[in-house]
Amino acid sequence: PAMLALLTLLCSLFGLGGVFPFHSNRVDLFSGGNPVGAITIFLGFFYILGTHLSRSANLGVWPTQLVISDTPLAFGCLLAFVMFSLSALDQRTVDRLLGYLIVGNTTLLIPMLHFSDFQEPIIAHFGIMIAVLASTGLGTLLIYFAYIPLIKKGKENITWESCSGIGLTNPFLAFIFLLGLGNLSGFPGSLGFSARLLLVQNAFELDWLATGWVIIFSIPLQCFAVLRLASFLFFKKRIKAVTIPFPYEIKIPGGVLFLITLMLGFLTGAQ
Repeated sequence: PAMLALLTLLCSLFGLGGVFPFHSNRVDLFSGGNPVGAITIFLGFFYILGTHLSRSANLGVWPTQLVISDTPLAFGCLLAFVMFSLSALDQRTVDRLLGYLIVGNTTLLIPMLHFSDFQEPIIAHFGIMIAVLASTGLGTLLIYFAYIPLIKKGKENITWESCSGIGLTNPFLAFIFLLGLGNLSGFPGSLGFSARLLLVQNAFELDWLATGWVIIFSIPLQCFAVLRLASFLFFKKRIKAVTIPFPYEIKIPGGVLFLITLMLGFLTGAQ
């Protein structure tokens, strides 16, 4: 009964956080709701899950191997990563692309739950959680600072085509946008990449080889969307150049966050 109650609680948290296959409602929130509210709700669910895990860590050994093993966990993570990545590439509007990448990052919670050694919760478990939370939170905020000037430019939804050439006229805005996406997708050199490597290292140490390789495979799969958007931003020119107003009340905090994220990515990558 206790294990059943725990699984019910986790399913509820997965539904709230948007973990596959409960992701549709979260994507709709990001694409149709207020950006500040969406970010607040998303980070709030991470806090709820972290609080639950920190309390569970003091209850003794949690026999998750009795519930799921390496092979079904790897298959579930693989299906989730493929679904989120292909769905992100298939979207016409950029807000739906962002929704799938942001919500898709919650898939990392699944291996985090099963890799946790609750006899030593502080060492590996919370280090990985902090890395994933930091990369997701910083990436989401960077996207927010870059996306606000884009949506204020026109009344229509932003598409791949409408982003064409913006990196040539607004390079700083484009780099902030891409760095945020890079953290969410685990692009090499970013903090999100280091967080995924921590997950992979922990998986291999616990002999969860299939899940570790699935996480490695997910990195280039999710980076395809970032590379495609970068190609539109910098390599697809318009007949008439478009300059996006980038006010200082957004540019200054965005620039500070940009430098902090770059520094964290460099420091974690150098270790």
